Amino acid sequence: MPPLAQALLGDGGVLSGRHAVDLLEQAEIGQRRDDLVTTSNPCGKVAVLVRGDDRLILAFNDKPSPQPVTLTQAGLAAGARAHLFFENRDLPDAGKIELTIPGEYLVAVQVQGGPVKRD
Repeated sequence: MPPLAQALLGDGGVLSGRHAVDLLEQAEIGQRRDDLVTTSNPCGKVAVLVRGDDRLILAFNDKPSPQPVTLTQAGLAAGARAHLFFENRDLPDAGKIELTIPGEYLVAVQVQGGPVKRD
């Protein structure tokens, strides 16, 4: 399991959207702005943290089966780029992200106003 996913697990190894968002807010990663993203399939919580032109989107699937989801973003900076963390791949359209979230899991998407930085 990816380290970020392990860090987001709640008590007993069960993924908890509330637990994950609490951890990120405590780390002061950014301002909470869930209103900037809408979803085509509300299969779970979508949390958006913003700092400047950067965003971290966490989309959770509370259902046991994989769910197709389209995440549509508002107010993106010109030239925004998106990167899917756990699969380590760039996404073709930062404004309209189409993906499948595994059952009872999450996706983490990094969005930046310029090229996505990786360490």
